[in-house]
Amino acid sequence: MEHRIEETPAMNVHGEGRVERRDQDVVHLPHTRFPQISQDREALDLTRILAALRRQKLIVALPLIGTLALAIAYLSAAPTEYTSTAELIVELQKPRILRNEAVVPGLDAGPYMIGPVMDSQVELLQSQRIAERVIKRLDLAAGPPPTPGPIASLLGFFRTAAPAEADSPATPAAGESEAGEGEETAAEDAIPTSLYKQFEESLSVRRKGLSLLILVSATDEDPNQAARIANGVVQEYLDDQRETQLASARDATSALNERVEELRQQVLAREQAIQSFRQRHDLAAVGDVPIADRQLSDMLVRLNEAETDAAARRAELRQVEMIAEEGGDASFIGRVLDSQVVRDLKRQESEIVRRIGSLKREFGESDYRIEIAQSELDDIRGAIAEETARLVENARYESDVAQTRVRILEENFNAMKQLVYERSGQQIRLSDLEREAKASRDLYESLLARLKETRVAESLLYPDIRMVEPASPPLEPSSPNTKLTLLVALVGGLGIGLTGAILRDHLAGSLWTPEDVEQRLNLKLLAPLPRIRAGWGSSRHDHLLRDPASNYGQSIFLLAHTLLDLRHTAEDAVVAMASPRKGDGKTTTTANLGYYLAQTGRRVLLVDCDLREPTLSRLMASGRERSIADVLDATCKPEDAIVAASGLETLAILPAPARIDGQRASELLGSDRLRKVLSQLRDRYDLIIVDGGSLLQDVEARLLLDAVDSAILVLRAGKSSLADVERSTHLASILSLKMSGVVLNGADLSG
Repeated sequence: MEHRIEETPAMNVHGEGRVERRDQDVVHLPHTRFPQISQDREALDLTRILAALRRQKLIVALPLIGTLALAIAYLSAAPTEYTSTAELIVELQKPRILRNEAVVPGLDAGPYMIGPVMDSQVELLQSQRIAERVIKRLDLAAGPPPTPGPIASLLGFFRTAAPAEADSPATPAAGESEAGEGEETAAEDAIPTSLYKQFEESLSVRRKGLSLLILVSATDEDPNQAARIANGVVQEYLDDQRETQLASARDATSALNERVEELRQQVLAREQAIQSFRQRHDLAAVGDVPIADRQLSDMLVRLNEAETDAAARRAELRQVEMIAEEGGDASFIGRVLDSQVVRDLKRQESEIVRRIGSLKREFGESDYRIEIAQSELDDIRGAIAEETARLVENARYESDVAQTRVRILEENFNAMKQLVYERSGQQIRLSDLEREAKASRDLYESLLARLKETRVAESLLYPDIRMVEPASPPLEPSSPNTKLTLLVALVGGLGIGLTGAILRDHLAGSLWTPEDVEQRLNLKLLAPLPRIRAGWGSSRHDHLLRDPASNYGQSIFLLAHTLLDLRHTAEDAVVAMASPRKGDGKTTTTANLGYYLAQTGRRVLLVDCDLREPTLSRLMASGRERSIADVLDATCKPEDAIVAASGLETLAILPAPARIDGQRASELLGSDRLRKVLSQLRDRYDLIIVDGGSLLQDVEARLLLDAVDSAILVLRAGKSSLADVERSTHLASILSLKMSGVVLNGADLSG
């Protein structure tokens, strides 16, 4: 947005006045030059749908009445039927009485297999095998056949026109090789195909939602018979399951028994082979470890201990020898210090040394008692030296003994290792035999346990499906469902009516809402104007002055500012208000727009060029003496014919004459004089709004477009059609006139 300050002369209707400064916000928007109407019809929103339904009430009502009538006729003709339902549950996680029950067939399924398992059970319940057992158990072939549902009855009515299908037995006929009594028995036991079909139509099996429940329903005109059929299907299926499980358990027991006996003989043979191999190759063992391997391991441990002890003694001996070579005192090595004799002699030596020191302090160096004590000290030290020499000699001896022990253990270990190496081949073969025997023994024990469980399971068979609730005779009929039938008829008829009403309204080609303008036209919607709720005797042209805060006043505010934003230069100051046909609200829009712009301080001139129906002049300049006709005839100047609007200094109107014919109007508006007059007036006013006639009904209205800078197309909601808009924009495009946009009068803004 570009903001500029302009100096504009604030003049009265005759061009005299003062200079004012006024801020203006100017938005440069692109002008769309005469676009073509788009044929793309977008989806309708809720507001348009409700409006369309109000306009097409009859289209909505007729299908609704028709469907309700058909529903009532159906309820009167349909037979009364009863449906009884039994409820089953599939036990996917049965209580485990035994540790392993895999030998008994079951329905243990993971979370991803629940759906297929449930579907399989439904199909089995509806199988021909179960149907045959139920028909024979209830003797349905002797009595009246099960009555099919209402839909099947309706289809059966149409089938009667076709040739009747011969009842053929469901069980294949005996081959040519079979004869005599076999064929007669098969023919008597055969069930007609028609009875199967009627039974299937009366039976319904379905899963209850996503649960593990299965509902078995039977339909019949007799409620007690319906309950018997539903319970019969469930009971026959449960009996069939028990028979299947029992047969499977017996087959498994027999097969396991044979396999267990075979494995027992195999285990005995392999264990005997192991014992014979040990005896032949002297491969005695303690537990699973051969004796030779255990001895070798023990000898290795003793050898490591001997080597460790010998190394410790060699280190101690080396320490003693080093002290002796250096002339040191060997009495302070570990072995000597650990000797109790040496410790006692050392303690005596310490006591004598203390006594000698005490005597020297008391009697001096030459006392005879000191000599006696010194003699004792020498004897003690000699004894310590002798004991130390003896201990050192013992260490040397013990080191030699340790080395000899290590050498002997190494010889024994090498001899034993050689023996183990010699027996390694036989040991490998023995290990292979033991592995084979262990595998056979494990398999034998596993199958033996399975065999015992299978024998127990034969008496503990637990069905995969159990009945939760048996079927009981219903008290109320299931068909026809009066409430559901009427509801379907109501919803169907209402749906047909609503669809027809919306399509009819949408394809009619009228513009009703701002969305219609935006979706069906490629023209800019300047503003939607709501319907003016004027009271009795009140006018519409000055509604803005009487109620500026109304929705209409707010819409005029939007239109005015949009129009000002679209003004690029002074050459855009002359705007024509045009409409396809009369009654679109063009004059009312022109008057209220002028009132609002004048209230903002802008100099506005309204020019009434609707010479056939000068409504604007009649409302705003009823006491006019001169008109635009006089100006165009050059009998007066424009300022002499311009009339000031009452109460607003900056709003003026150049009125039209009382009324002239179409030929005279075309001569005036088609002259070059009109263009010159508007050119003279554009410098005196901020905006000139020209109110013209209808483009499709008045020829002079088309001539007027050649004298203005741009035009605004005023449409009436529900009245203006796409065809009228196409013709109007085509006329404007021929004159190369800029079309600023569209104003939609009477628009519904409640949504």
